[in-house]
Amino acid sequence: MKTQIIFKITFIIGIALSFLSLFFDYYNYKGYNETGELVLSWNLSFIFNWTTSLDETSYNDVLRPQNLGIPIEIHIIFIVLLIVSIFIILFKDIIGAKDFKNLQPYVYILFALVLFLGFYIFIIPIFYLINNKLLFPIITYPNEDIGIIFHYSINFGYLLEFISFILIFPYVALYFYIIQNYEITQDDFEKKLKEILIKENEPFDIDKFIAEEYIKTQFQKVQRNEELKLKSQIIHEGGI
Repeated sequence: MKTQIIFKITFIIGIALSFLSLFFDYYNYKGYNETGELVLSWNLSFIFNWTTSLDETSYNDVLRPQNLGIPIEIHIIFIVLLIVSIFIILFKDIIGAKDFKNLQPYVYILFALVLFLGFYIFIIPIFYLINNKLLFPIITYPNEDIGIIFHYSINFGYLLEFISFILIFPYVALYFYIIQNYEITQDDFEKKLKEILIKENEPFDIDKFIAEEYIKTQFQKVQRNEELKLKSQIIHEGGI
């Protein structure tokens, strides 16, 4: 029970960190000239729009990264999942619950939350950032042809999402484990109940019953004879 409570606490902290990550940049892309002057600076926010703190210089404008093209609906769904997860932990907590049947739909919501977190911390870097020639996670790359040192790095928003994933996952796994065991137990109970009802409704056939008992008796006789033969053989061989 103590471990379960720890999972619950880490889940709450993970949800809080996910909300907090919405207010920080996800990724940074900067460039410095040979004198160390910042000539290129683009920040990727949570909704995956590029923003800059520099005026439109030649380098900053020409080397602006392409938009990732991720639909805004994905981010809205993620925020909704975070809100629903707060409801689940407050009112549909698996720890100490008595009616697991009513909790079954919520495990899918928690799974969706984990998948979305995985999307933000694994899929986006691999299929969106790297695909747009934005290196990951923290890399400095000097380009001698144009005299700029590029600096690519994840930002605080990404780190919060990553930590959030680690904190949220154990409670979701616990939720799934308990619901899964309940479903298996429930299926076994329903199967046994169905078998009992079938036997209760099955008409009694006296001839079939006698035949089955006769076969069982004959089988037991043959089995005993085989056992006696085996014992005799062992004794005989031992005597030799």
